[in-house]
Amino acid sequence: MTGVEEPGADGEYRPRVHVAGDFPGGQADLRFGFTLRDGLIAALRIVGAAPRTPAAAACAPDRP
Repeated sequence: MTGVEEPGADGEYRPRVHVAGDFPGGQADLRFGFTLRDGLIAALRIVGAAPRTPAAAACAPDRP
């Protein structure tokens, strides 16, 4: 996980993660959105962030 936003007025938590692996592009930054009801996940969204350009990747910290 690379960060998380405090829940907004809608009660949605918004963590961000970076994944790397053996898939086209090799890396992806993902954003999640989820809400809780009675301590359980009631709704979940997974959104891909914009692809990282070589210039943007050069400015970003290395990730394992």
